[in-house]
Amino acid sequence: MARQATIKGNGRLMIKVMLADKNELVVHGIKAVLNAAEDMTLAHVAQSGEEALSLAKLHMPHVVLIDPQLDGSANDSDDLKVTRQLLKLNENMCVIGFSSTLNLTAAKMLLSANGHGYLCKDCSSQDLLTAIRTTHRGENYVPFVLADRLSGPQGSSNPFDMLSEREREVCTLKSEGLTRENIAIQLGLSLRTVNIYRHRSYSKLQITTDIQLFRLAVKHQLVQLER
Repeated sequence: MARQATIKGNGRLMIKVMLADKNELVVHGIKAVLNAAEDMTLAHVAQSGEEALSLAKLHMPHVVLIDPQLDGSANDSDDLKVTRQLLKLNENMCVIGFSSTLNLTAAKMLLSANGHGYLCKDCSSQDLLTAIRTTHRGENYVPFVLADRLSGPQGSSNPFDMLSEREREVCTLKSEGLTRENIAIQLGLSLRTVNIYRHRSYSKLQITTDIQLFRLAVKHQLVQLER
């Protein structure tokens, strides 16, 4: 079912889009693409999950693009907490995961939570516009490269695909030999937050030690051994 668009002064129906992303370059790029389109506008920008919920409740955008790193909380086991709450605000609101990488498991999780689409940040301008228009008219959108894998009989056999982007980053750096303190500095996180991501990752991977993580990372080519 297509969502109701906003009628502008020029008589055109405009799709109101909200972007939840704290990267200024991404925000400027998306704003330029959307505001150049005749049928949509970047109406609001949020830099955190909490701000996204606040702005969505106040302004009720038609489509929300959300960076998966803002969707969950380091203190919460639900990686889609914000998406679920956005959908509770308005069943006609469309939520698209806007990720730095194409992650099959993340796309499956979002769609299973009744999200409407999944898109990579390095997509073309046309793919971005298509994703917004497709979800706004009531259909799901995923990139062609993921579509076959999502509909295929088998999922990913890589256990690291179960992790959120931030959890994967922590595991990668830990597997490369960085201390938790150095990981915190490199990712701009507190040591406590790094420890939470590490604990959540180990639980999902069903491991308990750094040695087990390293072996698993080598096996699935998360890191490469020097020859």
